Amino acid sequence: METLARHKKILLELCKKQGLNIVKIYEEIVSGETIAARPQMQQLLMDVYSKKYNSVVVMEIERLARGATKDQGEVADAFKYSETMIVTPAKTYDPTNQFDEEYFEFGLYMSRREFLTINRRTQTGRLQSVREGNYLGSSAPFGYDRLKRGKNDITLVFNHETQTVRDIFEWFTVERLGCGEIAKRLTTMGVKTRKNRDEWHRATVRDILTNDIYTGKMRWNRRKMSKEFDGTKMKIVNRRLKHDEFLLVDGKHEAIIDQETFDLAQRITGDVPPVAKMETISNIFSGVMKCKICGRAMRYQMHNTKKNTRPRIVHNHSYTCKVKSAFFDDVLDALILSLKREIENFEILLDGTHNGANRAQYERNLATYEQQLATLEKKRRSLFDFLEDGTYTKQEFTERKTMNEEKIENVKQAIAELEPPREEEIKQQLTTFHTTLDSLKNDDVSAARKNILIKSIIERIDYSHNNDTFTIDVFFK
Repeated sequence: METLARHKKILLELCKKQGLNIVKIYEEIVSGETIAARPQMQQLLMDVYSKKYNSVVVMEIERLARGATKDQGEVADAFKYSETMIVTPAKTYDPTNQFDEEYFEFGLYMSRREFLTINRRTQTGRLQSVREGNYLGSSAPFGYDRLKRGKNDITLVFNHETQTVRDIFEWFTVERLGCGEIAKRLTTMGVKTRKNRDEWHRATVRDILTNDIYTGKMRWNRRKMSKEFDGTKMKIVNRRLKHDEFLLVDGKHEAIIDQETFDLAQRITGDVPPVAKMETISNIFSGVMKCKICGRAMRYQMHNTKKNTRPRIVHNHSYTCKVKSAFFDDVLDALILSLKREIENFEILLDGTHNGANRAQYERNLATYEQQLATLEKKRRSLFDFLEDGTYTKQEFTERKTMNEEKIENVKQAIAELEPPREEEIKQQLTTFHTTLDSLKNDDVSAARKNILIKSIIERIDYSHNNDTFTIDVFFK
């Protein structure tokens, strides 16, 4: 955060010095290796491709991309296609200039090398710190608090949750309660989770029962990020490694559970067969439809041929939130109706873009606002002259300047809200909506394909059920 604030101050001063008009500020706190892990960078590239800006101001070109060659090429292509300048405190780069283009691409390449070197040194240092027994997690596990005793001396200490951890292991190994039963007991007792939630889940209990850290150990590389090809595209997979595949060393912290009890818990856990992972998606609303009350996912319950029941949309298991289910077909019909209404809105907008009078009115309004802005800018410069020659006192100058600045901001806001007809963009959105609508009506289209199309146009769907009637609130992107 300190680095971000310092860079922001430097760039704002640079813009002021060069007389650049700031349209938008993108603040990225995360330090991702790929563009996919940097949401602000993704938005910037979309805006650059759309030719929204004349230039982008950044501390150094190396800050734009430190990922693989593919990401570097995407950044270079975006700026070259849109002819967007890159302004840094050291130099301004013109992507249409051959020499600047070569320097820009070389800078991205060098930033990648720098990133890999820094990452290698960081990982080596972190590994050594773990071997010394230090805890490097940003937050402590349930039952502990994080204690930093020095720069290279970070450990864990007991807190008020410690006894709950002991209770969980006792219930599991002595009373032989299942993870779900333990989660229900903790919820009923009013015990808060580490994230201060009222309701416990069996997965949370299972994670505690399988965490070696409660025996005074430290784990390293418990999960491994890897790239896999699923037949259509490369995807990043985060997998848990087996117990003998990750580093396990003695930590500096005191154990809550003895090794014998922990080993018994692992043997009991191993007796429970793992739930088979479904390779195909059956719920077209997966990752999109949530309960409006608690935010949990709504899932698809397949029909039962023996009981002659229809598929339903049901609430994920919860001890505290009970929302009635609804027939899948009825929910699908409601979504289709929402899509049709949105398509009608797009068609109305598209009709407006064909209207020449609409375009002319936009240009007249824009010219009026720009003239007002030029007059106010001229008046702002005059205020300083009146202050210098004594026409205005400091108080009068401050009052008039404040009033003038407010008028300037109002005009700029009006210009920003004055959108021109977007015929091509509306046509593209209309095509996507029609494609999604047609797929939802087609039984031959797979649920996975329908899910992808829904996610391309919908941010989320809130489901609720009151007075024997369900409601869905659709939030389009």
